[in-house]
Amino acid sequence: MSTKRKNQRNIALLALITLTALLLTASLSVITESSLAQDSEEPWSGWPLAGSWITWIPEMEPITEPAIIQDTLTPLDPAGDRLAYRQQYTNGDPTFLSIYPEADNASHLIGEAVKTGRNTYEYTIIGYGFKTQPANRGQLKYIFVTSGTTTLIDRNTRQDTVYLSLYGPDKDVNPADGLPDEGTEPDLCIGPFGGVMKRVPLMPPCVPPPPPEG
Repeated sequence: MSTKRKNQRNIALLALITLTALLLTASLSVITESSLAQDSEEPWSGWPLAGSWITWIPEMEPITEPAIIQDTLTPLDPAGDRLAYRQQYTNGDPTFLSIYPEADNASHLIGEAVKTGRNTYEYTIIGYGFKTQPANRGQLKYIFVTSGTTTLIDRNTRQDTVYLSLYGPDKDVNPADGLPDEGTEPDLCIGPFGGVMKRVPLMPPCVPPPPPEG
């Protein structure tokens, strides 16, 4: 099969995954509205976005493994209206279903979230895919941009809606500064994806068995 046909097939698979995610987002919206109605007495100021979050997105054909994503958000001002955002795909596929078959490593994503309402935020984060090279820095294969919104359902739960953009290295040349050139179009844009993230709570330590007597 030619590279072009493989890419067309993989883009079609991504479109199918996007449709599945869109249906999942619709069902999650119902959950969100119900949760907000139940927790309407909760003071919004008591629901900080800052902290560590995790999501476990179920496997969707043809992908056979769930996606495990970790977020850390750190306030940049006393009110928490702007936050530094760091995201890690713990078990991500750097090739994006073989669209970038030479990529064998991907960075974390970093960016910023900005408060837009009493419990809503918008954000953009950016990362990079590489091909590792011996005795050299990795060769850039693509720039990965996620832009979206998040809504706090309660103090420990949030719902996100995101769009993913992929840019080749040729989209960062004027100037070459790690960001897609202004006005350039992505090689691939998919979304919206939806998912619920849970805050990582304090958990009591395990209790080891007592040492054997004697």
